[in-house]
Amino acid sequence: MNARQHRILLIEDNPGDVRLVRELVREYGRDEFAVCEAGSLAAAIPLLSDEDIDIVVLDLNLPDGQGLATLEQMRELAPRVPVVVLSHLDDEREAVRAVRLGAQDFIVKQHLSGPTFLRALRYALERRQLEERLFHLAHRDPLTDLPNRRLFHDRFEHALAWARRHRQQLAFFFVDLDGFKNINDTLGHAAGDELLRETARRLTGLLRETDCVGRFGGDEFVIYAGELNGRADAEAIVAKLVETLSAPFASGGANRPIRASIGIALYPDDADDAETLIERADAAMYCAKTARGRAVRWCFYEARHDVARGEEERLAARLDEAWRRGEFRLVYQPQVDLASGRVIGVEALLRWQNEAGLQLPAVFMYALEKSGLIVSVGEWVIREACQAAAGWQQAAGQSVKVAVNLSPRQFRDPLLPDRIDEALRRSGLPARLLELEIGERSLREDEQHALAMLRRISLLGCRIALDNFRGEMMTLRDLQRFPIHALKLDRSIVADVGAEKGIAVAQAVISIAHVLKLRGVAEGVETTEQAQQLRAHAWDDAQGFVFGGPVPAEDVYRMLNHQAFPH
Repeated sequence: MNARQHRILLIEDNPGDVRLVRELVREYGRDEFAVCEAGSLAAAIPLLSDEDIDIVVLDLNLPDGQGLATLEQMRELAPRVPVVVLSHLDDEREAVRAVRLGAQDFIVKQHLSGPTFLRALRYALERRQLEERLFHLAHRDPLTDLPNRRLFHDRFEHALAWARRHRQQLAFFFVDLDGFKNINDTLGHAAGDELLRETARRLTGLLRETDCVGRFGGDEFVIYAGELNGRADAEAIVAKLVETLSAPFASGGANRPIRASIGIALYPDDADDAETLIERADAAMYCAKTARGRAVRWCFYEARHDVARGEEERLAARLDEAWRRGEFRLVYQPQVDLASGRVIGVEALLRWQNEAGLQLPAVFMYALEKSGLIVSVGEWVIREACQAAAGWQQAAGQSVKVAVNLSPRQFRDPLLPDRIDEALRRSGLPARLLELEIGERSLREDEQHALAMLRRISLLGCRIALDNFRGEMMTLRDLQRFPIHALKLDRSIVADVGAEKGIAVAQAVISIAHVLKLRGVAEGVETTEQAQQLRAHAWDDAQGFVFGGPVPAEDVYRMLNHQAFPH
């Protein structure tokens, strides 16, 4: 068989339809496709297992399957193989449901023709390639090719489950490179990237097949190692980590030491769940940073590291007082159409005005979220942002979208759609001018809740944006299922658009956005070069300091008439 041919599995029990499909492929796609066939789902299973199948062409009415249930069964049997549906029903609603269930295309048999059929097959293959690329982006760190946070976490959960069943011990290591920012600043980002790749190579070289190393982002690496026989085994692994990381790193013609801090937490001694083990290893890593005299420092978790929790409680109490005193403020950062340079919206950003000045969310958001106060503060943010946007619309005589970020805890509030509806009614702001930004993690925590919540919000007429999108958690099929209107490219990807890999990731994301007819927004655009690169690759909108920093509500009217942005 020609190496360029793609294998089609035709699952069809009607001999006439089988003959027609074979004739169409022979006439229009002889060199491109080859057909094998099965008369039922049961007969298709061994072919799916034994053959290299590229596309399934599926009749919805089979001896062992009826209607869309047939498609659902096929998706369970071969979730990674694209499916083109053949149906004798010319039903638009059924076609839409089939696509939502994962079909790449829906063809009515009476309209079947050679060009139509070949176009559907080629489109299915292109979609599969795009999904595979996204799947890799979603599970692998683009710089080191290590498992990213999502994939590592999944593997860690499986390793913990195995350790519980077999009553084995397991160690979790949190590795942070010290002085990494200084390397980037003094030697350049290329040297910093090479240090990260070299660290990944060294850590990977130490591990057994049952262990795993991942990159959580930035200069943070994580490792789990199972099948241990006590703390002594974990200490032996630490000794190897210290030895391999202490070897000098060659860069720019000179050898430089790698400096790192390592925190270790043990299962089941320190915790019996993944999140707590990660938190406690992280706390131990910060303890290691206080040690002196060694390039690579390490520390096992101890209960005294929980002192930091007391500080969190004190911060939560201060935030509660700040809420009652009205110390929270909103500022607004412009979002710009890259083609024209015009301001088309703003994002509302929360600040805390206290005795030390205007505090950024990094100082207080974690405590605000953990305490639950974010639900009340978040409701206030939506009300204030809607009121401000309605005022700008009236004063400037033009519509301006306002984007508001929803925190994970706020998104779990069952009354959220009612709160949004009330804010819109009180302010008079058209719902289409309010955009709610939701992170990938919020959608993945409870998908049924997320889908129901987004549908309720969408019915109000509001826009929904997927915030900080990196493709780590959401597959193409996920993006199709959720009522999303825009993708916001994560600032970490924007920062790398000057590099070949960075622009490749950005291109992949905007391709996905355009296939799904979503608006693409890039955040964290800091330079004219980044703006030009994004514009050259068909990005729609952007925000960042190159277009302007956050300003108070009263300054937005002036900003709306400002056209001096890079375009």
